[in-house]
Amino acid sequence: MSAKVKAPADSVCLNHPDRAASTRCCTCFKPICGECAVRAHGEEFCSATCRENYENTRPAVDEFQERAARRRAAARRRRLIMLVILAVAGYFAYRYFRENPDAVREIQRKSEEAIQKGRELTK
Repeated sequence: MSAKVKAPADSVCLNHPDRAASTRCCTCFKPICGECAVRAHGEEFCSATCRENYENTRPAVDEFQERAARRRAAARRRRLIMLVILAVAGYFAYRYFRENPDAVREIQRKSEEAIQKGRELTK
């Protein structure tokens, strides 16, 4: 579920200030040495209380992470669909403008007239 968090090089164990910390509790992130670490579920904890908190909240956290993964997957699908729609629309717009140069010139003429009128109005 979570990646092991290494303790910074200059940190000391929560219970043994004379020892360097080798890891951090995966629940509260307190620095601990290898002797103090309570191991369960492939994780390291500073105490049985933190381990119990982890076990109690683990199903809810897993469910939250699954929902988040589904939301990210749905967002990726929406982006892909939008990209395909824009590519198809761009292709057909390109073909239309290539096959109808007179219509393109008319659109350009009208846009230039509109720009000129806008400039005259702002003077």
